[in-house]
Amino acid sequence: MTSPMSWPSNFAWLWQCRGRYEEARVLLTEVIGRVPNLLDPYRKLALVVEEQGDRGKALEFCMIAARMAKTNLNLWRRAATLAALSGFNERSLLCLMEILKTDQEDWDARWDLGVLLAEIGETCQAIKGIQKKYQGPEAVDATLESLLAEVYVVNQP
Repeated sequence: MTSPMSWPSNFAWLWQCRGRYEEARVLLTEVIGRVPNLLDPYRKLALVVEEQGDRGKALEFCMIAARMAKTNLNLWRRAATLAALSGFNERSLLCLMEILKTDQEDWDARWDLGVLLAEIGETCQAIKGIQKKYQGPEAVDATLESLLAEVYVVNQP
C-alpha cells in the first residue's frame, strides 16, 4: 500500500527531472511538513537542493534519510561523499563508520575511511583500518602498499 503523500513526492520528482527545482523543493518540503516520517521525500529533497547547488542542505537531508533507513548503505555512501565534498570530515567519518557497522567487509568504505583518516593526520588509525582486510601471509599486496604510500604522501609537510 502506498502512502497518500507518495503522489506529491512523485510529482515533485517529475518537476526535478524537468529542471523545475524550486517547485519540486516547495512540494517536497510541504510533504515533509505533513508526514515527517516518510523517507522518500528527504532523499528526493537532498537531490533537488544539490541540483540547486546547496551541498550543505543536501547533506542535511541525506543524513536524515540515512538515519531513517539505518542500513541503506547507498544513502550513507552519498552522505559521506557530500560531507567530504563540503569539507565536513567528521560527518564523512561518521557516515563511513555507519557503513562499516552494517557491512564490515565493505572494502570501498574501509579504503575511504583510511584515506580520510590519513588526511586528518590519523595515520596509525588509517593503516590499522586498512590492514584489517589483510590477514595472514598475503598481508603485503599492491593495494595495501598503494594506500600506505598515499598515507605517507598526505602526511608530508
